[in-house]
Amino acid sequence: MVSRPAVREKQFNKLLLSAVDESLSCLGEFPKQLIYVQLEKEFDIKKGEIPYKIGKFGRALERIFGQGASFLEIQIMKHLHSKTNCTFEWREPEHFYFVRYVAMIKLSFLGVIEEKLVEGKAIHVECKLESPVENKP
Repeated sequence: MVSRPAVREKQFNKLLLSAVDESLSCLGEFPKQLIYVQLEKEFDIKKGEIPYKIGKFGRALERIFGQGASFLEIQIMKHLHSKTNCTFEWREPEHFYFVRYVAMIKLSFLGVIEEKLVEGKAIHVECKLESPVENKP
């Protein structure tokens, strides 16, 4: 039998991949597919591996798009937020990076934390653990 946390992690990974896919779609279908090919060939990141290589994925976006990567990262964060119903309060005035955001949403989605120090920064996390918002037709 698969544990509840393993099921939740699988759900989160699926939602993250969907958020990435939707965000890259704003560039068009052909460019999106080219980006997936480039991620795999140049950065050794297959589409299905993105949740497990999120730091490497973020760096790859920066290498591909330069400063424009932040636009895609924001889009991914927005889509991921809407899919997970998770919120958190970052209690430090420091800039909040893409990889940190994904990590915090994942932890809150998994129900692992309510209040915790992450990289020495205090955060408060709240996540509605009902069913996540799925893609609507």
